Amino acid sequence: MNIKIKYFQVIVLVVVAVCSTIFAVAAPNLVVSATQPPNPLPPSASFGSVFSLANTGDADSASSIVKIVYPRRVSSALYTNSISIASGVNCTIYTPPRTYTNTTVTCTVPPLASGTSINIATYTATGPTIVPAAGVTTIASATGPTNSVSLRWEWRASGLADIAASISSSPNPVIVGRSATATVAWQNYGFSAANNFNSHISVPGTVTSITGSNACTFSGGEIDCTSSIVNGGFQSLTVNYNVGAVAGVYNATVLADTANIVEESNETNNNGSGIVNVTDAVVRLISSSVNPTQVTGLMVFTRTITVTNIGTAPALNVSLTDRQTETKFVSATGPAGTSCNAWYVTGQFNRRTYAGTQCSIGTLPVGASVSFAVSLSSPAVGLNPITLLDTVLPYTSSFQDPQNVSSSQGSFLLVAPSGSVAPTNTVLPIISGNANAGSVFSTTNGSWVGTAPFTYSYQWQHCDATGNACTNINGATSNTYSVVSNDAGFTLRSVVTATNSGGNSSVSSATSAVVIDAAPPINITAPTLVPGAEKQPGFLWSVTNGTWNGTPTITYTYQWQRCDLNGNFCVSIPSASNQFYVLQEADVFKTVKVQVTATNTAGSMVISSNLSGEIDPRE
Repeated sequence: MNIKIKYFQVIVLVVVAVCSTIFAVAAPNLVVSATQPPNPLPPSASFGSVFSLANTGDADSASSIVKIVYPRRVSSALYTNSISIASGVNCTIYTPPRTYTNTTVTCTVPPLASGTSINIATYTATGPTIVPAAGVTTIASATGPTNSVSLRWEWRASGLADIAASISSSPNPVIVGRSATATVAWQNYGFSAANNFNSHISVPGTVTSITGSNACTFSGGEIDCTSSIVNGGFQSLTVNYNVGAVAGVYNATVLADTANIVEESNETNNNGSGIVNVTDAVVRLISSSVNPTQVTGLMVFTRTITVTNIGTAPALNVSLTDRQTETKFVSATGPAGTSCNAWYVTGQFNRRTYAGTQCSIGTLPVGASVSFAVSLSSPAVGLNPITLLDTVLPYTSSFQDPQNVSSSQGSFLLVAPSGSVAPTNTVLPIISGNANAGSVFSTTNGSWVGTAPFTYSYQWQHCDATGNACTNINGATSNTYSVVSNDAGFTLRSVVTATNSGGNSSVSSATSAVVIDAAPPINITAPTLVPGAEKQPGFLWSVTNGTWNGTPTITYTYQWQRCDLNGNFCVSIPSASNQFYVLQEADVFKTVKVQVTATNTAGSMVISSNLSGEIDPRE
């Protein structure tokens, strides 16, 4: 029998503070003790040892110190331990920074009456499942006064082998008529070697080869193996097999030690099984692309990309990545329910390098195709022609035939323009501004490709409330436009024309919200003074705006005034024209208030704040 033993020690030291004389007869006698663990301790078993202190003398004791020293950790594979402090005992725990060191618990125990005892702490330890090596190991040792106690125990790992078997197949599902692999594994969880145990393995197909073992024979999908595993050991082998021609759900199984060659402590875990799904319904996506034969630099051109499902099952959540060299995505059109966006990768220093197009297709039934017309802008080129490559790669969340993941690759020639290239828009102009009379709209130029340089001209237009039936606004030909009352009820948009040596082109922005006529500011609650800490020169005061109704955006201006004690004969204070004001010597024995002016595109309104009390430095 294979015997493995480990020894462990916990040392407890007692230091007692005793005041006595050589003439005293009665004296305390403190004795530390601990409940001992079972010995030997079975694998994985736990115990808790209670440390206590008793006064066996014939006099009360003073406070005393008890130290408990135990190993912090030897190895996570060996055992775990912890300590809990009893109520009424005050302890400090010191664990050195080094991993393989002892932990010291220093406890102050209150005075004990003669003949009484107290629990100090409970030390708990759990042994390992398998002891890795034979021999004796001293975990901790210490020397101290005679009044000490040691815990010393052993874990003894001996007995029977315990074989656990498992099997898994890959890929899963497996395609009819294709090859697959099964991984068979055995683990000896017991405490002695399992010598020459038998295993019977079954896989749903015809075995072609076995790797990882020379002790197996096979016929069809049945395999018999003989093996040996030391205690704590692990073995595995790979079975290569071809599945049959009928789709379905099958079991791959392994049954170890069926002849009971090894007496196991547990016979319930030596059966392993794995479900293998054999299918003939797979997705096979193919892609293609059609490019122009030749593209001139600095222009927008169109290419067509197509994805087709030639498999035997619908493809779910189909997407494609269309990687184009050097070109930049402009737009794409496809069937309803599909969408395309610029696809990019993050380059060095987090710079975005645009690499093409990414499209979302959704479900693609068996035999169905979907096509996209993708607009791209070409880069500037030198005198030498450049051959550009593109790669279309479709993918799906459905089970896809791993031998039929196809992509298409095509090329087209990019040449230098023979003359000036007229402007082509790649990003539409964008307008901004509040849709109310009195505000100012502005427009961007958008983005364009073609022969530089470009000049831009502008025309603002009225459109109906739905953004249609647009007409030019006379004289509105700059990149900004001031909205007037006559624009109320209309939407607005800009038309930007780019011109270069090759010609010109015009595009329109999206329309604005419907313009409303502006309403002037109306005060709802008056501005309020916010006094400073004192009513004397040098202290900062402020004023709130109050609340107002009116067309956004409302702006505010301020004028502080100095008045007599009744609020009459008010005069504006020079340079006091913001929301904050520092009281001056001239304000003493006077009052102050603020005139707040609210302004928007429709007009202005002036409201005075409340009147301060007398500015009196004596208060």
